[in-house]
Amino acid sequence: MPEMKTWKWAYLKEQMGRKAQEDGQRLCEDFNTYLTRVAGEGGKTADLSVHRILMCVFDGHAGADCMEFLKKEFHLILARELNENESDVEGCLRSTFKKAEDQWIEKATRGGTPNKSGATCTAVLIQNNKLWCAHVGDSPVYIIMDPKKSKDPDRLTRDHHPDDPEERKRIESLGGSVVADEVLIHKALCMGCIPERKIFKTARVLPGKIAVSRSIGDVKTKLEKYGGIPGCVSSEPEVTTRDMTDDMRAIAIFSDGVLQGVVDQPTKSRDKIEEETQEFMRALQKNLLEQYKDGYKDIKAFGNIAGQREPKEGETKMQYLVSRSVRDFLETGVARGGVEHKNQDNTTVVLGINVNSFKGLPPFED
Repeated sequence: MPEMKTWKWAYLKEQMGRKAQEDGQRLCEDFNTYLTRVAGEGGKTADLSVHRILMCVFDGHAGADCMEFLKKEFHLILARELNENESDVEGCLRSTFKKAEDQWIEKATRGGTPNKSGATCTAVLIQNNKLWCAHVGDSPVYIIMDPKKSKDPDRLTRDHHPDDPEERKRIESLGGSVVADEVLIHKALCMGCIPERKIFKTARVLPGKIAVSRSIGDVKTKLEKYGGIPGCVSSEPEVTTRDMTDDMRAIAIFSDGVLQGVVDQPTKSRDKIEEETQEFMRALQKNLLEQYKDGYKDIKAFGNIAGQREPKEGETKMQYLVSRSVRDFLETGVARGGVEHKNQDNTTVVLGINVNSFKGLPPFED
């Protein structure tokens, strides 16, 4: 079992080409602090000898309000649930999603015009040697393994997209439908910078016309009084578990914008997307190792030279490591097949690295 106190944690958030920042994150390296806070003096708390870490990503749409609500409240709701029933962690996660949904909908429907914003929600809770992952939407979680044990990262989540067969079946059985929304994108060929225009189709749920089939919020899709169909877009999370092991190198949650920056998703099949995603994650795994070994030296990834920069004021070495390992992918795009595909979506990464798994390397001290 790995000693979780030796893991280093950080996050990176970039607005990229969007006019507004609708991504959010929550990283609680000592989640017990919040269990104590919500219990109050003399209140019931879970066993505080258990070491707890919580990491979350919230990807908003139709505005940032729902995301901001989750960023402020989700971890506090979960802390209260664990204080009441710590023996049933999965049950606590499920009830947290339900209460977060109920509380947001109550807030969003006060007064006249409802707040139509929504958000994906991906949460990873680690307690000693056990990991729980609960999510709605399409912000994936990967465990990067020791390449001697497994070349491919372990993906813990399934994207909740309307064209997924299981999701489509639920939507259509309730009277909703899945439509293809045409979107124009621009790309540039690296050789000669020849412009290219493509139309791709994004699957969306009707009513609501949103591109995920599970979310928090989205009252106009979910509530009958606003023309929605209850259950078509669900707030019920999928929950997966893993035992923490010494061959785990890193744990990462991405907003979907990260992979849109390196995987040309709209024009490829589901299998091809997964293949290229795994390629990106293997490169990130190698990149993290090289960054860890070489400190602040330049690194090479997918044929792109990462631009060197100095650490920002107040930035820890761990933050710098994550930034240098991910930011340059997002800012420069990834050259693949002669096409440079630059990301235009908000991008967020929450990442932990098991520094004890990098055998023979010097201690990574902040």
